[in-house]
Parts: sequence; structure tokens; C-alpha cells
Amino acid sequence: MKDIPFGRSWEMFCQKRDDHRFPFDHFGSRLYVKMCLTDTRPRIDVSPATGWRAIHKVRLTITEDGPLWGWWDAKHDDISMVYWSKLLNEMCFTYGSRVEEERDRGRVVRLNVDDLGIE
Repeated sequence: MKDIPFGRSWEMFCQKRDDHRFPFDHFGSRLYVKMCLTDTRPRIDVSPATGWRAIHKVRLTITEDGPLWGWWDAKHDDISMVYWSKLLNEMCFTYGSRVEEERDRGRVVRLNVDDLGIE
């Protein structure tokens, strides 16, 4: 089984919100985050340039005890399925993440998030 690359980081985009226990949501590409933005939530974070909900650039780093859970794809060295709960992350796998880990396709990892600002 491949070792988890602790300290490895990726820059992604997300939305920031204040109606949830964790302030970041919808991690992924700029287009993915833009598709997931909704005006039904409180407008706490509006871009001064456009007047629309802001898209934040963030850095996700693999740690041993970060507040987020994600999937590290060992083949493509990429992060996906980032959630604030291990249960939500686990729901992304039909037969559970353990099956994919045993096939050496990747690992469930803990992540820290650093806000790099409004993009």
C-alpha cells in the first residue's frame, strides 16, 4: 500500500459560508464551485468586483489531524471528495473506501485548509 504523502498540498477553489459548522464548502475547480454557488444562502461573502458570491482560492494540505476528510488518488496524485465529515467522504464509495485502499488506488486522508483569499 502506498504511503500517504504528509505535507503535500494542492491549490483549489471553494465557497465560504456562515450557515454551517465548517466555513468552506464545494472544493474543486473554479467551474465546479461556480456551478455549486447558490443565492439562497446568506450573502456573507460577496466579491467586490462582480457583486456575486465570492470564490475563494485555498490550499489543502495532508496532515494527520486536519478538520477535513478527502480522497488522495495515488495514481494521479490528486485530491477529491473533500468534506468536513468522514461519513460524508465514505458515502462517495459504493463498497466503502477500504476496498479502494486495498486495491492501492489511494487513501482517505485528513486535510488542513488555508484561505488564500478571494479569487
